[in-house]
Amino acid sequence: MKQIDVLQKADVFLTHCGMNSTNEALYYGLTLLLFPQTTELAHRVKELGTGAYLEDDSPENIKPGILEVLETSSYRQAAEKISEGFHRCGGSKVAADKIEALCG
Repeated sequence: MKQIDVLQKADVFLTHCGMNSTNEALYYGLTLLLFPQTTELAHRVKELGTGAYLEDDSPENIKPGILEVLETSSYRQAAEKISEGFHRCGGSKVAADKIEALCG
């Protein structure tokens, strides 16, 4: 199963905070549990309020982290707001059309 298929059915996403997977998850309005390999994007996600940090990836810490992002309504509300913004942008077709218009 492809990641996009999973994201459309999930309630929360445990992520290493790669740009593509983070954007894909937020596109579908998912709250994020962050275990970043790089911190720049993770800091921005945290700043936007769409997820929480997982300090330790041990099984004992993953479940409480998932429950935190599932049960904290502000994470879901922030993720849904970002999702709405992505959907309003028009996607790759609108972006391609704008680039072509600029290029003449």
